[in-house]
Amino acid sequence: TSIIKEKQYKTVLDAGAGVCSLYYVFKKINYEIDYTAIDLTKKYVDMCNTRGIKISKQNIEQTNFIDHQFDCVTAFDVINHQLDYRASIKELLRIAKKELFISFFKKFEEEASLGSEYSGRYAVYQNDFGLIENRIVDSNNEVVCIYNFINKKKLVNFLESLKNIEYEFYISSCNRGMLRIKHK
Repeated sequence: TSIIKEKQYKTVLDAGAGVCSLYYVFKKINYEIDYTAIDLTKKYVDMCNTRGIKISKQNIEQTNFIDHQFDCVTAFDVINHQLDYRASIKELLRIAKKELFISFFKKFEEEASLGSEYSGRYAVYQNDFGLIENRIVDSNNEVVCIYNFINKKKLVNFLESLKNIEYEFYISSCNRGMLRIKHK
């Protein structure tokens, strides 16, 4: 949020917003911004709508927003839930006028200490984009959530294939791995 405030952005899309925590951060710091959110979970969308927050039920891989509609787009703790992040990043870049901010709540595959990063009942397998942990909740092996330990080298190769962007990885003030993508 400090970069958003520093740049004096006027519009933001919070993609995969959940309970719209970012909305409340802006309120707490008294930063006036046109906040819009999307999430796939109907329960969160309904709850936030009843609180007067502008949110709709949409998939981050294909939104109904126009090109470059928002000064910036955030996807905090969302990309690690994707099997394949490419479509999401392309879509979020399409609707971002200036920047896209992505946070990661799981380490990159190359940095993970395999075996110590897991909790609960899980099954682990490899896909083309990283190591996938499926959280299991019952004896029928019903998967409720995936966690992707994204392969950073493959992510960088993907970012290098995109046109007219610059990107940087950094650690946020709350110790989260971040990716900042800017349009040139």
